Amino acid sequence: MISHFVDVLEWGLLPVCIAGILLAGMDFKRQPRWKGYLIAGLILGALAGMASFYVQIVPNFINRSEHRYRLNYLILAFSLLVFALSFSASKDKKQQGLLAELRAIAAALFCGQSLLTCLSPIFLLTHDFVPYGGSFWETEVLVKLAGWCLGLAFLWLLFHAFRLTAEFSSGADQHSLRILLLGEIVLSLGEILLRLYSKGLLVRDRLFFELLAAVNNGRRTLTLLFLLGSLILPLELLIKAGRWSCFSDNPAERRKSLARVRSARRRAVLLIVLLLTTVLQLTVIHDLATQEVKLSEPEEYELSEKQALVDLSLLADGRLHRFAYQASGGEKMRFIALQKNPGSYVAALDACEICGASGYYERGHDVICKLCDVVMNRGTIGFAGGCNPIPLVFEIVGDHLLISREELESHAESFR
Repeated sequence: MISHFVDVLEWGLLPVCIAGILLAGMDFKRQPRWKGYLIAGLILGALAGMASFYVQIVPNFINRSEHRYRLNYLILAFSLLVFALSFSASKDKKQQGLLAELRAIAAALFCGQSLLTCLSPIFLLTHDFVPYGGSFWETEVLVKLAGWCLGLAFLWLLFHAFRLTAEFSSGADQHSLRILLLGEIVLSLGEILLRLYSKGLLVRDRLFFELLAAVNNGRRTLTLLFLLGSLILPLELLIKAGRWSCFSDNPAERRKSLARVRSARRRAVLLIVLLLTTVLQLTVIHDLATQEVKLSEPEEYELSEKQALVDLSLLADGRLHRFAYQASGGEKMRFIALQKNPGSYVAALDACEICGASGYYERGHDVICKLCDVVMNRGTIGFAGGCNPIPLVFEIVGDHLLISREELESHAESFR
């Protein structure tokens, strides 16, 4: 649940914060056509985003990595446009009007582009919710869906917190906007340059490569740093609200001033809490939730000259049991065995055709692939295909499950 919540946040954090500040600066009442720009940008972005999602779920239709790489050019272009316009100013009224119009168009384009580049990866997260042969109503699927929905809800809350706080600001909103835009520029440019470098289109230099690798490997850390930089917005508002005068001979004016101060403080505190919560979620909580699962230690079993013998009494608890076997070629193999139902047993490699020898573990009563976190349908364990463990040929003789050495040796390549 937490991993899906965090995945949604990582794709949408910077764009929603930027969009919140941009929309706070658009006066739709005085300039109703600006709302038209925004609606048009959002519709086009949403349609393009869903089209991008669709072409990525069609098997072998498009290279996802290359597609995502190309979208970075859009992110870079529109981020640079908004960044440049944030510095534009003029004393001439006509030029001021033109610049305001350009900023509104750029804001609409940025919001549309953000929908395009964020919708497809966020919706792609749902594509593996239901395991092969599983049901949508399984607890594991619903937990993943809940984390995904909570991520979207948190992004929506963060967007409104930035918008409401920026409405009170008189300068710090532009500083925060530039910091967040700089984050988008650095991250997208880093990914573009690394891809061009890998294609041999840039001069080979070890220091340059290490810098690009550091930017791309540290995306989450950089995102958090730029996000913390945007704290200048709520902190400035808190300081400014403390200096506002609430003294007036008119009681109504005094109440109005006090209400304005309280509102400003509440908005600033809410944004600070949300930003610090985001940092906590993306660091401590995420790391705790995604700690590498350690496979249980192999159990003892009888190994004769021709076969491996597992006592059925060991499997009577219905749990997953792991065993080790060293092949003649030196490969350190693992196999698993469990009782699916009374009188029904299964033996398989602790590996699959897709994820290799990463192994399986139990979470409650579920059998989980360690690498892809897919929940196995116990009814399909023992059948080949998908992320199921590679089945082993075995037989039940008396009180033992027997697997021939020849059968185990034939699968040694799965652990090379």
